[in-house]
Amino acid sequence: MEKEKWTLPPHDDWDYFAKTSPPPIDWVIKGLKPGNVGIISAPGGTGKSMFCLSIAQAVNSGKELFGVWPVGGPGDVVYLYGDDDPQDMHNRVYHLHQLSNCSSTLSHHHTYSFCVKDNPPRFMVSHKLDSDSFLLSPNSDAVQSIKNRILLELNLHPRLLIFDPLNKFHALEENSNNEMEQLLTFFGRFASELGAAIILLHHTGKSAVLNGQHSQQSARGASAIIDQARWHITLRKFSDDDAARYNVPSNDAWKYLVAHNAKINGAEPLPDLVLERGPGGVLVRANLTPALKVVHRKGTKRGEI
Repeated sequence: MEKEKWTLPPHDDWDYFAKTSPPPIDWVIKGLKPGNVGIISAPGGTGKSMFCLSIAQAVNSGKELFGVWPVGGPGDVVYLYGDDDPQDMHNRVYHLHQLSNCSSTLSHHHTYSFCVKDNPPRFMVSHKLDSDSFLLSPNSDAVQSIKNRILLELNLHPRLLIFDPLNKFHALEENSNNEMEQLLTFFGRFASELGAAIILLHHTGKSAVLNGQHSQQSARGASAIIDQARWHITLRKFSDDDAARYNVPSNDAWKYLVAHNAKINGAEPLPDLVLERGPGGVLVRANLTPALKVVHRKGTKRGEI
């Protein structure tokens, strides 16, 4: 195969930039615009998939996520999932729509999901050249099949594509910065070609789980996964400190989780979301108020603030 010839893209005119107001940014969800890739990472069983279904619903309707995180104009959403089956998805979507009374908020846009559990598309694969080197290449058949299905057959104009989970959509070494950089670059090009944002669901590393870490570095695998993404959200279950802060009994802490904006480019950070599991595992914004800290100052009686 002949290597594609590289050429320098068109130049930026700084005189024009300096003298004209920039157009408003078209956020799919604040911090994530069309052509960008975002990551949602969490330990297994935290609620990544249900969180992403809520994002899909918000983007489809153009309404704020949990009434807090801003969403841009409504649009079509495509969700590819490789861990669950259609019955699981049916159950989740049904309860999500029942709890949110989504029938009154649906736009004329569509959300379609595709179960690829039995035959996931490996978008990028590694071919062994010799004992010391490998060649990474996109799976053009899988890419073209998805484009044909969503653009031509379904006539969708997606604003958002979700891939759940990331490891089902490649056949590379996640601990290799070189391979993960190429994989995330591929997803960025795919997003640009479709004019959509892409969200990749990923797992938190074991050491980060044990240490209670929920920063950019908490995602499993090479640092290039997060370095190449423009937007990173971490999900965590309530810790003992969280339960104490919100006066939640320890035996009820499992119901709650926190969505934290660990990385955002081009926008101010999003506030943490404290969420509660409702019927069918649906996530709703928790009605919790942080407990006031009692501060003892010199010259005051204990308990006075």
